[in-house]
Amino acid sequence: MEKVKFTKTEVAKMVGVNPKSLSRWTDEKISEELKKSCYKVVEIKKEGRATYYYCKYEEYSMSNEEYLKGEFNVMDIGLFKSYSNAKFKHIEEESAKTRSEVCRESNTNLETSKQWDRKLIDKGVINKDGFLYIATCKKSGQRSITTKETYNQFWRRNRYLAEQKKRYTEDLGKKLITPDDYVAYMENLKNITEGDYYFTKHTKFSIQYDNVLYKLIKESI
Repeated sequence: MEKVKFTKTEVAKMVGVNPKSLSRWTDEKISEELKKSCYKVVEIKKEGRATYYYCKYEEYSMSNEEYLKGEFNVMDIGLFKSYSNAKFKHIEEESAKTRSEVCRESNTNLETSKQWDRKLIDKGVINKDGFLYIATCKKSGQRSITTKETYNQFWRRNRYLAEQKKRYTEDLGKKLITPDDYVAYMENLKNITEGDYYFTKHTKFSIQYDNVLYKLIKESI
């Protein structure tokens, strides 16, 4: 098997860290982590201002499932893969599904899914990548993707209405308005707040497709 030459940036992607973090690792640690990705470091060479890692590919001495089970420290690797792939699909489609819906698709416990998300993040398989804005129909419960501006408009209006309610309550206490006025004002605010949708913000994720563990999860379905 011929040697393969990797840059420090390429090595960082393979082991799931950023190049700055990799710079703090010892050569021994880098070699050990690359070994987990089937690459044996045979030479580390400085060429100009850059450092290159010359490696040879070696087959796993254990099955993909055994390797993944050890890497993610999970008991049921089959269920973990099932959940991970449901999560990947959810991310790729930018769907408005709830966590509960993703869990039902993979028959995964809600709290377990949160733990597994952290493992996928820690291993660099998925990254936090901004936010998704969700509109939920109050009558049907159906969810759909909306825009940041629509989300912000909804919450600006809600803050304004909350301020108005506070002012009317204070005015009533100071007898600046009558109880009948207060009821009328509050009813008017209620009519303004009535709408078909409720808006929420959720963390958006992206998949690191060149992450070795991601590839193994997909390959060992």
